[in-house]
Amino acid sequence: MSNYIYAIFGGPDFDSIDNAVEKAFSESDRFQITSGQWLVRSQSALAAEVSAQLIGDGEHFYNIIVRFKDYYGWNDKAVWEWAEVKARGE
Repeated sequence: MSNYIYAIFGGPDFDSIDNAVEKAFSESDRFQITSGQWLVRSQSALAAEVSAQLIGDGEHFYNIIVRFKDYYGWNDKAVWEWAEVKARGE
C-alpha cells in the first residue's frame, strides 16, 4: 500500500475543518500545524477522495487539499519529521 501525505487548509470557519479532520483521520494519521491547517496520511492517491472522506454526506465548508509531494519551508521540526515518517509508511 502506498502512503500519501496531504496538506489540508480550511477557512474561514476553522472549527469545521478541525472537527472534520479529527473525525475522518486517526490520531496517528493527522498532524495539526495550527487551527485550520493539517497534514494527513491517506492510502488514496486522489485529493478528491480525501475530500470525500473529510466532508461526508451533506457537509460543506471551505477547504483546499493538496498532495504533499515535494516540500520546502520553515516550520517546527516536528512537521517535517511527521511528514517523513508517514510517507515511509510508519
